[in-house]
Amino acid sequence: ESIESQILISPRVGFNWDALGDQSLQVRGGVGIFTSRLPLVWPGGSYTNNGVNIGGVYHRSSWGDDIYFNPDWDNQYENPDFGYTDAAYGGQVDLFAEDFKFPQMFRVNLAVDKTLPWDMIGTLEGIYTKTLNNVLYYNVNMEMPSGNLTGTPDDRPTTTGTSIDPDYTRVILGTNTDEGYTYNITAQLQKPFDNGLTASLAYTYGRAMAVNDATSSQNSSQWRYMETVNGLNDLELSYSDFDLKHRITAYVSYSKEFLGHLKSTLSIFYNGQTGQPFSYIYYGDINGDGERTNSLIYVPANAGEINLVDYVDGDGNTVTAAQQWVDFEKFINDDDYLKDRKGKYAERNAARSPFEHGFDLKFAQDLFTDIGGRDQKLTLTLDIFNFTNLLNKDWGRQYY
Repeated sequence: ESIESQILISPRVGFNWDALGDQSLQVRGGVGIFTSRLPLVWPGGSYTNNGVNIGGVYHRSSWGDDIYFNPDWDNQYENPDFGYTDAAYGGQVDLFAEDFKFPQMFRVNLAVDKTLPWDMIGTLEGIYTKTLNNVLYYNVNMEMPSGNLTGTPDDRPTTTGTSIDPDYTRVILGTNTDEGYTYNITAQLQKPFDNGLTASLAYTYGRAMAVNDATSSQNSSQWRYMETVNGLNDLELSYSDFDLKHRITAYVSYSKEFLGHLKSTLSIFYNGQTGQPFSYIYYGDINGDGERTNSLIYVPANAGEINLVDYVDGDGNTVTAAQQWVDFEKFINDDDYLKDRKGKYAERNAARSPFEHGFDLKFAQDLFTDIGGRDQKLTLTLDIFNFTNLLNKDWGRQYY
């Protein structure tokens, strides 16, 4: 069956109120529903990955067979090469729920602009967004969890990774979720001076929560690359890849006209913000879902909650389990996030890279004159992004 046609209505209303009648107190805001376009590569996957015209073999060299690249296009690996039954069809299948809807959100904002002493302008603004429809994916060809990890407090659900229909690999179903929200609160001060100087300082706090951020072009990747404890078919609401937290922005700009036809403007912009969110994961398929980079770690509270074994390093030195725990415990205690998660699972996107500072420099040269009774202007600009990093490699660092 195909996706049904959906009627998505996006009513919106906004206002701008001069509360005192002298433009000294402006109240503005709005509320509405917003509908997004869908990247057409996603539904296009249903035409490409239909289980008929593209076959597939799913096997890992770690399962006991060496797999080498074969340059002969007409003599590629088939299921019997690895002891599997050769299927009439195969490969991945991309499906969408019959009632699948485009992404849609409800948003409301309210702001106040107030004239303050010394001709300053103060602004306070809040924006709240609630998810109505967002995309969510399942692999419906994977068996449900059938057990749990044992031996430590990490007792997350596990699956055998067995395909319900072995003729196919992943059968990815795209559907919708209404879980998720974002909000931003901003306070700003602006000050225009009489001598061509303008300055602004603003602070924003933002929070973004999502079930699936949908940042990939392939439907299977949308499912595979989500960090989780309970499994990729049981995602929870978590911090979004786009979670902002703290942000400070400021600028100073100075303009000067001279010779009747020239104006020079020099501006410095500052942006400081909380580092990017990231997740602490195990490398390896510990829950049996066939993926190796998606399982959030359990943070042990003590040595009895983790099974460590002696090993020999590359220099031939034996590293004991006891020494490993000493090193690992120090790593946990030195980490601002992990030290507060002892005895718990790490959360998706809850850890942050270091706070980032950056300055941009902009110079603009205007040439203006009157030609044929009309004002004409030519502007030449020079921008230096992350200017402080140009001066010192340790300044303006960005972490990814």
